[in-house]
Amino acid sequence: MDQFDVEICYPRIHIRNHQRTARKTITSIQGPVDLDLHKILRALRKLLATNGTIVHDELYGDIIQLQGITCQFLSMCNVFFFLGDKRLEAKRFFIAHNIAKESEIQVHGPE
Repeated sequence: MDQFDVEICYPRIHIRNHQRTARKTITSIQGPVDLDLHKILRALRKLLATNGTIVHDELYGDIIQLQGITCQFLSMCNVFFFLGDKRLEAKRFFIAHNIAKESEIQVHGPE
C-alpha cells in the first residue's frame, strides 16, 4: 500500500453571529490562536466602525467579539440597511490580509 501525505484542512477560524437583544447582535470570531488578536481586533474595529473586545473562554480559548449595529445608506436606491451581522466582512478581512485561506474559515449560520 502506498502512503499518501494528505493534508486535511479543517476550519481554523469560526465566525458566528449571536442575537443579543431585539436589534443588537454580537459577532464572535474564534480560532486564530497563533496571531496577535489585539492587532486583529484593532484593525477590525477601525474597518467595520464598531466596538469589540477579546473574551477568554476556558474551553475555546480567546474569542474576538464585535458588537454594535451600524446603519448605512445607499444613495442610488434610497434604502437603509443594517449591518449588525459582521460575519462576511470579517471573513473578507481575513482573506484580504492573507491571515487565512477561504477554506480555513467557517461561517456558521444562514447568510
